[in-house]
Amino acid sequence: SKNSLHYLLSASEYKMKDSFLILKGIVSNMRDIDGVVAYSVFQLPSNNSYRNEILNKIVKKGKTIFFAVEQMKVSNKKEIRHINSIWKIKKTLPSCLKEI
Repeated sequence: SKNSLHYLLSASEYKMKDSFLILKGIVSNMRDIDGVVAYSVFQLPSNNSYRNEILNKIVKKGKTIFFAVEQMKVSNKKEIRHINSIWKIKKTLPSCLKEI
């Protein structure tokens, strides 16, 4: 409601590791919808190429993907870069020194 969106339907992804079949299907058939609302940025593929492929398709079609937890959206290339920066941090954190 914060973004004046009209909720049409719900789609749930399969609970298999690295499964994005439902998201890929939604992105391929976005003709009649304005965009997608996801729970978190971290529901996107961790694979950089695959994540960029999905986000670029959304942007190229003039659509938007919203992320509820982070209160963020992606509707242009700059916002894709921002999401990728967040993913870089997430992937780097496990390698950071931990307090002893």
